[in-house]
Amino acid sequence: MHFPQIGKQRSSGRLKGDYAAGRAPRMESRLDTAFHRGYLEKESWLYMKQIVVNRVKELRVARGLTQEQLAQAAGVSRQSINAIERNRYVPSLELALIFARIFSCSTDQIFHLEEPS
Repeated sequence: MHFPQIGKQRSSGRLKGDYAAGRAPRMESRLDTAFHRGYLEKESWLYMKQIVVNRVKELRVARGLTQEQLAQAAGVSRQSINAIERNRYVPSLELALIFARIFSCSTDQIFHLEEPS
């Protein structure tokens, strides 16, 4: 069974168009080029970079727990707790809910969003 190669001319065997330059052709749709009213405002709102900040260390210390003890209670490694406390890692929703249960407070009291400075 013979399958024609995409982007090649069948008669001469030479590449044509964007394939000759070593790249796939760019496909566009009306969604790529049409701007609807208010689109730019929505786009800037969607791509607004916010940082998740947490109070895990503050709550852990207030309860007299070590990172190791909190890690065992949450079912993660001590290194994960360290990374979360230093805002180098944002925990999953499941882990955030586990923290809420351990600290007996809502996730909103542990985590919040901040605009970057």
